[in-house]
Amino acid sequence: VVLVAIGLTLLLLLVPVRYALVLPAALFALYALSLWTIETNPHGGVHHASVGALFGGTSNPDREWIDHAVGAGASVGVLYDSPTMDKFTVWTNEFFNRSVRRVAHTADPTPGGLPETKATVEPNGEIQGLGRPRYVLTTLPLIGKVVARDKVKGLAVWRINGAPRLQYRTSGIYGDRWTGHQATIAKFECNGRMTLALRQGKLFADPQVVIVNGTSYRVNHKRTITVSACVAVIQVADTRVPGPDDPRELGIIIDGFK
Repeated sequence: VVLVAIGLTLLLLLVPVRYALVLPAALFALYALSLWTIETNPHGGVHHASVGALFGGTSNPDREWIDHAVGAGASVGVLYDSPTMDKFTVWTNEFFNRSVRRVAHTADPTPGGLPETKATVEPNGEIQGLGRPRYVLTTLPLIGKVVARDKVKGLAVWRINGAPRLQYRTSGIYGDRWTGHQATIAKFECNGRMTLALRQGKLFADPQVVIVNGTSYRVNHKRTITVSACVAVIQVADTRVPGPDDPRELGIIIDGFK
């Protein structure tokens, strides 16, 4: 950098006035050479970072996939749920789709201090803070109909009627579907019955005893349980720790519920 600066200074001092265009031409040439390496560096260049940021927001090659599904004039709210959603899923889809408007967050807001509101979930599953948009972009399961989906990112655009409302809410269940000592599943759209699909993991060689809403069940590899309730409280007395790299106390795997 020092040598190039000295060379440019010498050009400024030595080039005759009639050849003054040599100076901006030299700067443009220097800029072009340096920009090429900055843009194309596969280990952190601008293009590499740009592609990574774009994929962080959407895996859909059609960047306007929301507008093309619901129309650019539609009202799409974003329900940002950290950590199931990446910040780029908000920024990228909001940038490329005119229909994406209001943003609300359930836990932490997206970084950057952009205008957002805090969303709260009522006991009946209704979400307050996002208003009443016709469509909602989120990773959370809502009561409504999916009109567009980004499967890789786990995103869905839901068409809803009225205020957004969750299908269900869980606690005590990890992302890989393992429970701890206790887990709870509460369904907000429910006919009074719930079916649970339970499965033992490789941590357990013998059958397990699982208590669901106060009733004991013996699970030998797999078992499907039906309870007459819209809330299931699952308790597992015998838990195991996978190892030093995973200090969680794990109980049973919830393969699904309906």
